[in-house]
Amino acid sequence: MSELKHYGVLGMRWGRRKSTSNISKQKRIESARKEGIDYAKKLEKQQKKGTSAADTLIRAERKAKETGKVDKSFLEHPNISNKAKKRVTNIASKNTPTNPSKDHVRKTQLKKKKISEMTNDELKEITNRLQLEKQYKDLTRRDVTPGKKFVMDVLATTAKTTATTYATKYAAKGVESLIKKSAKS
Repeated sequence: MSELKHYGVLGMRWGRRKSTSNISKQKRIESARKEGIDYAKKLEKQQKKGTSAADTLIRAERKAKETGKVDKSFLEHPNISNKAKKRVTNIASKNTPTNPSKDHVRKTQLKKKKISEMTNDELKEITNRLQLEKQYKDLTRRDVTPGKKFVMDVLATTAKTTATTYATKYAAKGVESLIKKSAKS
């Protein structure tokens, strides 16, 4: 009689060893020690905290968006690909902080206030600033080409007709189901 016997450990995946992750962590720490003791200590601290390369990548992207800077330790991280490092540096270069004008800063401060808390002078100041910004946007706005305008109009009308047909279709189904429920009771 032929029997099928399994001698593996339950829950174990074929071709994987249990201690691979621990071995790879130790290898990384040892190789880092060879490169420099300070970096090895930093890696050990990160492993104790439970940070991974993905976590450091996410933190680096967030910092690059907020401050426009990239940490040197991130760029030297051995477990992060060059492609990811390049992406973070591109994000940082795009998000370098600008120095806004005093008027812009004042406008943002005033916008945070409630209208009832503003004085007449503050209301005049903010409306004047908003009007100037609107005029500037209107003057520097690019003219839409006739072809682009046509395509935008076609898409808008198509979306409207599609939305109305689906709305009427499902509204009719809803009404029918309500009538059936009321007829049953």
